[in-house]
Amino acid sequence: MEKLQKVKALDKSKLEKYVAEIEAKFADGTYANKTEESVAVLKADLEAAKATLANATTQDEITKVYSKLVTTANTKLKTKPERKRNSRSRHY
Repeated sequence: MEKLQKVKALDKSKLEKYVAEIEAKFADGTYANKTEESVAVLKADLEAAKATLANATTQDEITKVYSKLVTTANTKLKTKPERKRNSRSRHY
């Protein structure tokens, strides 16, 4: 006989809101000044978060992917180096 588990509703609202916020930032060009490599990491974590939203069975899964996404968005994005202008055009 299979035991029926009491399924507690998962709270996905915080992760859903953060996923939407990051997608909006991609749409409006917020990350345009970030390196391709660091943006690729963020995109991968964003996709993982979306998959977790669709398939999560525990609150812990949601919490972990949320924390990883926050960390990546806040600390792993690297700004592209500024292009150096021709120094000969300046006169001091």
